[in-house]
Amino acid sequence: MVQNGSRESTPARPRVVAGDNVEVRTRYQAGQWAHGYQIAEVLDEGYRILRRGSQEVIPQVIGTADVRLDGDR
Repeated sequence: MVQNGSRESTPARPRVVAGDNVEVRTRYQAGQWAHGYQIAEVLDEGYRILRRGSQEVIPQVIGTADVRLDGDR
């Protein structure tokens, strides 16, 4: 946004940290998000995700675009 000849910075999306409850974009239903996950580890390329119900870490790294804070709609 430009205001009075200067650029205003757009607030950055909050970065999630280990322990945050998150939703993960599903690969099976376009536009759907699944809840019940938690950030296990933050990596440069994305996140390691923990399934809260089973306490298992998903082996694949999940990209940042496919993770949002739980309830962040």
